[in-house]
Amino acid sequence: MICCLQPDKYWRGVCTLLGRPDLLADERFASLADRAANSAVLTSELEAAFATRPLADWRALLDAHHVPWGPYQRVDELLEDPAVTANGYIGTVTRADGTSFPLPTGAVQFDECPAAVTPCPELGEHTDEVLGSLGFDWDAIVDLKVKGAVL
Repeated sequence: MICCLQPDKYWRGVCTLLGRPDLLADERFASLADRAANSAVLTSELEAAFATRPLADWRALLDAHHVPWGPYQRVDELLEDPAVTANGYIGTVTRADGTSFPLPTGAVQFDECPAAVTPCPELGEHTDEVLGSLGFDWDAIVDLKVKGAVL
């Protein structure tokens, strides 16, 4: 995915790295407005150009031209992505039974600190507390549990 907040700044570099200088000369793509108006045709041209090489080849070219980009990835690929791990975007959640698993922390960080991740409550873990806060006394809670209305 190419994400250029200043598309005109990167347009020449993208065309150059794709080996498509003809797109620079095409009036349908001369400005941002023109590219937007002709986005279906342009998307087809770009997809065809990117399909000529594997992602591994494009990585170096996109980086060499300083184009802001990133690949769409499967979750298992994200767990090993150097930028994801370096930025602390994957945390480890440890359950009460001691087992653990990786979980995304989210991309937003404050003071360069990744968000803390915790396991979700077990089924029925807070039933007594929630019902008590709603005014149920212990006998009523036990009665609801015996009837199978709550866990």
